[in-house]
Amino acid sequence: MTFEVISAPSEITAAIFNGQLISTSVNSQGKLSGAVAFMPPTLSLPNFSERRWYSLHSLPEVDEAYSDEAWPICSTPSTSNPQLNLSTPTSLDASDYGFHTSLLLSCGRFAATRSETSAFLNVSGGWIFGHSVWLSSTYLGSWIGGPSNKTEAETFVFPNGLVAGGNYVLTVLIDRVGQEEESPGTDAIESPMGIPSYSLSNRSKTDNAWKIQENLGGKQYLDKSRGPRNEGELFIERMGYHLPLPPPSVEFLTTNFTLDLLQGYDVPKPFLFGTTPILAVLTTEPCFESTGGSLESTFLI
Repeated sequence: MTFEVISAPSEITAAIFNGQLISTSVNSQGKLSGAVAFMPPTLSLPNFSERRWYSLHSLPEVDEAYSDEAWPICSTPSTSNPQLNLSTPTSLDASDYGFHTSLLLSCGRFAATRSETSAFLNVSGGWIFGHSVWLSSTYLGSWIGGPSNKTEAETFVFPNGLVAGGNYVLTVLIDRVGQEEESPGTDAIESPMGIPSYSLSNRSKTDNAWKIQENLGGKQYLDKSRGPRNEGELFIERMGYHLPLPPPSVEFLTTNFTLDLLQGYDVPKPFLFGTTPILAVLTTEPCFESTGGSLESTFLI
């Protein structure tokens, strides 16, 4: 296997690959090149069809028994975002509560009077974002996103039979793309992310009490190894269940196995769940520290 360094400084006369000094040469254009000996490794992969798998529902927020008591309350009556014309009693913009990364959950609670028939939601999540909406545990619908939409306004019709005095939760799961990158003169990084406006039919906006959740801790994130841009926001990741040995859906599947790979190799491995094929890549890096040999690992889909 050969390599060429296109813009190597002239002072470089040798190269080290995986700790081994390799022979190099410099051509007339000043490009450094060399060859690395490659021997195909012998790989031994576990038989995943024989493993014990565990399944964990990863959107418990729509279950009646779920408590959002520890969630941040959307209580800010103003916004720090100059691009957001606040039209709600309190801000529902993620950045006003220290959330700046990806998937966002907003929950609005209300006590029904039986006059409510629908909810209007104007959701903002950046280019190609999507969102799904539930009334308590009843799925109301989704917006799958598109390349020309940064926001989507839609009315979601409630099922019949809301109980007067009953407590209901409007849950909005926003699969956003994080804050936009800045371009000169655009202030794109200030694009609102969340719910700029909403209304509940035949009710005042103040009848909804909203809470918000994203990655665990927001800007005071707990996963110092991967950092906030690589830390997920679904329940399983906020609880740390993506780490080895979680307890026995979005649905989360895990199994434990011994991974016997040479260090530095990424090995594609196909899986078939029902009729849906999934390609995973098994690797000893960067999740594991090893010099090769056997590793006790957790694999997740």
